[in-house]
Amino acid sequence: MKQTLSIVAAVALWLLIVAVLLVMFVFFTRDLRAQTVRLLDPATDAVYRSLLPETDDDEVDARARDQRTIFYDRATMPLSYWFPPAGAFFDGRYDIGPSNAPPPHNGARAFPWDDPGGTQ
Repeated sequence: MKQTLSIVAAVALWLLIVAVLLVMFVFFTRDLRAQTVRLLDPATDAVYRSLLPETDDDEVDARARDQRTIFYDRATMPLSYWFPPAGAFFDGRYDIGPSNAPPPHNGARAFPWDDPGGTQ
């Protein structure tokens, strides 16, 4: 009987801890969920959004008009690439290829995606 009560008490305590943590998470992250990330100033962001064409696809239109969609340009997100063997990011204008190869020598400029055609 005592063992059963101690198990019930342990489970109740565990559930209470989880409930308190969940309430804290919801309380402290509510302001973060309301914020929208912007990389551009409001005027430029509005211009980019106004230039989007209407499509026949309701989902594409909804995502394009969604205020959570993030727009950027080269000034706010400079060209760079990740080179795993070196374990670092490099400036996209940096030419890492052999000098006798035709330009661009930088594979990140010739093929600006991680996997062929965006596949994995």
